[in-house]
Amino acid sequence: MSVQPERMRVVTKNSKGVDVPTRRNGYYVLSAERVYPSVTTILTALPKPQLVSWAARMAAEALTEDPSLTVQEAVSAIYKRRDSAGNLGTTVHSWAEALKQGAPISWKDLPEALQGYGRAFEEWAHKEQPKILLKEQLVWSDRLKIAGKTDMVCLLDDDTTCAVVDIKTGSGIYAEAGLQMAMYRLCLNEMRQFHGVGMPPVGHPGLPIPWVHEARVLHLKADGNYDFPRMEEKNGEAIFLSLKQIWEWLQEKEAARDGKRKKEKNVNGEATASKEGFKEAYG
Repeated sequence: MSVQPERMRVVTKNSKGVDVPTRRNGYYVLSAERVYPSVTTILTALPKPQLVSWAARMAAEALTEDPSLTVQEAVSAIYKRRDSAGNLGTTVHSWAEALKQGAPISWKDLPEALQGYGRAFEEWAHKEQPKILLKEQLVWSDRLKIAGKTDMVCLLDDDTTCAVVDIKTGSGIYAEAGLQMAMYRLCLNEMRQFHGVGMPPVGHPGLPIPWVHEARVLHLKADGNYDFPRMEEKNGEAIFLSLKQIWEWLQEKEAARDGKRKKEKNVNGEATASKEGFKEAYG
C-alpha cells in the first residue's frame, strides 16, 4: 500500500537537539512542504532480471540441501537467504562506520564469515589514503525533489579530488548504481550551489559541503579484495528523471488499486450488514 507523505512525522531531533529529516517507507521528510522520495526507492522501478535468476538459484540450493522441502518451504528459504545477505551488508556497513568514526577496531573484530570484507575495507583505506569529510551524509535536490543518504564524501589523490562514495557488499555492482551515485553527486553540488558555499546540510551544523568532482562505489568482497570504480553516467539526470516519471506513474496506479480495493471492501461490508439486518428483521 502506498504511504501518503503528509501523514508522516516531519522532523525528529538527534542527541544534540538538532532537527534531522525522518525517513519512512522510501520518503525523506525535510519539512512539512518538502517530502521527497529517496533515490533508491525510485530505482525500484527498474526491472531486475538478475534477482529472478538469483531467487531460482537460492531455491535450487535449498532443495539440494534438503530434498524433502515443499515448494512453499523452498520459497521461504529464498527470503531467509535474502535477509541473511541483507544482515551481512548491514553488519559490514556498521563496522565500517565505526572505523570511520575512529573506533579502535579491526577486521578481526568481525565475525569470521565477514572478516574478508573488513580486510578489503582496511586495504582500501591504506592504499587510497582517503580524507573523509562527511559520513552517512544526507543529500537532496529541491529542484528534482529527491533525497538520499550516502556513506561518505572524501578527498582522494593527495586531496586533489573530492568523491562521493557508497559501499557495496553484494556479488557485483549493478547498473543502477551508476544512476544512484550520479544523483548523489548532483544533490551535493546543488546543495553547495543553491545553499551557499560551505552551507551545512540538515543535521550537520558547521560542516562544509565540498564540490564533488566524481562518484565512486567501494565494492568490498568476501575474499579481502575490493573494486573502486568511478561511476560515470552520461545523461544521468535525464535518464533518472524519466525513471522518476515511471515510478510516479506506478505509484498512482497502486494508489488507485488500493482505493478500489478499499471501496469494494466497504461495499461488501455494507452488503453483508444489510443481509444480516434483513435476516434479523424478516428471518
